[in-house]
Amino acid sequence: MTPQEIKPGENILEAELEVAAEQGTVSDIEINETAEGYYVVAKVGNRKPAGRYLSTRREPETPRVFHHLERLYSLLREIGFHGDISLRRVSQYDPKLAAKLKAATGDRRIKKVAKKKAKKKSASNR
Repeated sequence: MTPQEIKPGENILEAELEVAAEQGTVSDIEINETAEGYYVVAKVGNRKPAGRYLSTRREPETPRVFHHLERLYSLLREIGFHGDISLRRVSQYDPKLAAKLKAATGDRRIKKVAKKKAKKKSASNR
C-alpha cells in the first residue's frame, strides 16, 4: 500500500531518526519500493505504531519519497544506522501513474536533446 497521507505520530523526521539510531532504539528499517519511488519505514523502540514513515519538516503528513536508492542508502549511512535493512516491492501497479512518469521522462529527454542540438548549432555558427 502506498501511503498518500499519514496521521500525526506515524511519521519520523530525519533528525529524530538520527537520534534514535545513536541511542540504538531503531530495530530495523524497511524500504518500500513503489511505482512512485522508495519510502522508508523505521521501526523505533516499542512505540505504537511500530513502523513510522520518514517525512520532512515541510510536509510531515506526507512520507518522503526517494527516487534513487543510492541517495537513500547514503542518507542512512549519514544518519549512522547499522541495523537490518529490508527492501520490499509493493506490487500495486497504477497504469495512469506509469503513463504519467513515462511522459515526464520523455519530455525531459526531448528537452535535453533539443538543448544539445542548440548548443551544437551555436558552436558551429561561431
